[in-house]
Amino acid sequence: MTTIEVAAGATGIVLGIVAAVIWEFVSARVGEQGFWTKLQEFAAALVSTDDEQNLWSKYLELLKLSASYVFRQLITVVATFAPLVLLIAILHPLATHHWNSHGDTNSLWPYLNDFEFAFLIGISFASLAGMVFFKLKKKNAHPPK
Repeated sequence: MTTIEVAAGATGIVLGIVAAVIWEFVSARVGEQGFWTKLQEFAAALVSTDDEQNLWSKYLELLKLSASYVFRQLITVVATFAPLVLLIAILHPLATHHWNSHGDTNSLWPYLNDFEFAFLIGISFASLAGMVFFKLKKKNAHPPK
């Protein structure tokens, strides 16, 4: 394993942790705004109504509720991954130039460079571990009754 592969893996780990922290920060502020509770109330109201006019207004309410939830989730995803994509777009050409200038062999070619593989493994596992960490931290802070 070369220095660039180790550096790519370490960068991936750091960025994965950063992604998990950004995700937690943004989702805590944007949040689900009681979506699941409102959805449960909607389902209960839906099965208890006989009025067709009221039924269509409930479906319109569901559409608005769902669109709001999807939009908040989109904000969370974009806020989390836009900085990472920008950084990758900046760093990748530099790393590729370094890789190509040293004439290293690539066992994963043409699928991806070795340093890209190390980076992707690092960012994937670190972001997953970070998100699981925050989920468990929340769960332990508020144990079920």
